[in-house]
Amino acid sequence: MHQPVIMPKYDLLDLLHDQHVEIDGLLARLATRAPRAEVFLELAAKLAAHVAIESRVFYPAIMLESSELRRQSLAECQVIKRQVADMLALDPDGPDADEFDLALFHLGAAIRHHAHDFEEARLFPLLEELMDDAERRELGAQAATMYDALMARDDDHVIEHRIAA
Repeated sequence: MHQPVIMPKYDLLDLLHDQHVEIDGLLARLATRAPRAEVFLELAAKLAAHVAIESRVFYPAIMLESSELRRQSLAECQVIKRQVADMLALDPDGPDADEFDLALFHLGAAIRHHAHDFEEARLFPLLEELMDDAERRELGAQAATMYDALMARDDDHVIEHRIAA
């Protein structure tokens, strides 16, 4: 069950970073070959909610002034969403395990690049320049509220819809 992340003074960048770390942890758990179907659904739901708050709160906040940064961000998000959608059709604990492993390898690489090499290294500093701490905390509260509302919805079809969107 998802525990709400709403904190009165949660900086947007801290929230996004913490979600990146949580997603990294889920990817590591999936790599162990332990029963993975439930963990993958958790990852898919958290990725879908994370991408939603980035597209509705984070990206508009930095205004992605450079069309190249905008294109790169959208393209990387689309690749990740497509990979997750394709993986939802696989049985990670059954006959599709090898195919799932290969897809997981590529998904993990795409997520690590997008989250750490692109967002944290290139986009986070832009927001730090554009907004002060109070403004980032206000956006963090908005993003946390939106994330919690999205995560409160447990329907698998909602997950698939959020990933496909």
